[in-house]
Amino acid sequence: MKYDAKLFNTIRQESKDENGNFIEPSIVINSESEIDFLKAGAYFHTSKYTLDDRLLVSAGVRSDINSFTNNNIVDIIQIK
Repeated sequence: MKYDAKLFNTIRQESKDENGNFIEPSIVINSESEIDFLKAGAYFHTSKYTLDDRLLVSAGVRSDINSFTNNNIVDIIQIK
């Protein structure tokens, strides 16, 4: 995955008085950032009806891994 963020925003224009004298500077935000990493995920889900099809029992497991963190093992396991 590769994410790019480019931001340019003028918060305030520079100010001058009626004679053209400089009063206050402009405020400008100019930022550029980039991040590149690998990520993957897997999900397993199963379900079964029981009690004459009146009750549904369902279970699932999700696992995610990425190269952004220092751990090169499964970062998150969710049981639903």
